[in-house]
Amino acid sequence: MGNPLIKTIAVAAVGIGAVAICFVGYRENNNKQYQQKVSYAETAVKKDELSIKEVNEAITKLYTNQDKVFLKKDLTEAELTQTGARLDGVKVSAEDFGIEDKDMPKNMKNIAKEKETLNKQMADAETKFAIQNSVNALFEKPVSDWQKAKNDVTIKTKLKDTDVGAIRERLGFVDESDWTKLVKTYLSYADAQLKRVAEINQSLNSMLKDGKVTNAATYDKYLSLVESISQVRNNNLKTEFTEKANTISNQLGLGASNSSDYSTSNDSTDYGTETQDAITGENYTDSEANYSDNYAETDTGY
Repeated sequence: MGNPLIKTIAVAAVGIGAVAICFVGYRENNNKQYQQKVSYAETAVKKDELSIKEVNEAITKLYTNQDKVFLKKDLTEAELTQTGARLDGVKVSAEDFGIEDKDMPKNMKNIAKEKETLNKQMADAETKFAIQNSVNALFEKPVSDWQKAKNDVTIKTKLKDTDVGAIRERLGFVDESDWTKLVKTYLSYADAQLKRVAEINQSLNSMLKDGKVTNAATYDKYLSLVESISQVRNNNLKTEFTEKANTISNQLGLGASNSSDYSTSNDSTDYGTETQDAITGENYTDSEANYSDNYAETDTGY
């Protein structure tokens, strides 16, 4: 019979040897896999150089030109999403390849810088697209021109000052440009219409209480009210104001009229559509934006 101690030592030695062999094999396998990752990163450089160039071209196509200030007409969310996904798919970091920074191909660092620039441009396009959608939501119909301001917009019936203010607040986080000036111009159109609506309501409330005219209701104030109502573009609001104005008119013994008599139509030429250049900021013909001075001259009693 053999010595049990010797057998135990022999078994232990075999076990240790096996572990050592496994460890060495595991380590060599890891090194081999790592080198494969490094090699893949090196071969990916050329592919990424081409990809980053294609994505750059795709982002440029989101805009009207290479200046990348104004988004192109009819840009869709699907285009933005697709372009963003292509940009995200460009691998440029050591982490993307599962290797250390020191083993990254030199050219990959240049591609990483290009991607960083494109990420900012992509974020700019997405922000502008979102803000433009928010501005469109202020009006009954979307803005017709996102390169040059056109004062042909009509606010929604239930629009509030806070809706406009929320967009203006978001705009404060965007770098000043001709595009931000354009957005501010459209917000000013909404502001002007909201101001008109507020002042008409103020005038109606001062002249009409519980369906009865007050001592503040005079012929001159009524005429001024009618003139202002005629400039209201939203038909729902115009109809509501016309009904109340007719109540005042009847009780003043002037007779009633209908909304069609309040001399504007839906045609944009009735209320001034000469555009304001969003770049130069030159003055434009806009009875909606300039109404308050004329209104104040004839109606200062409220």
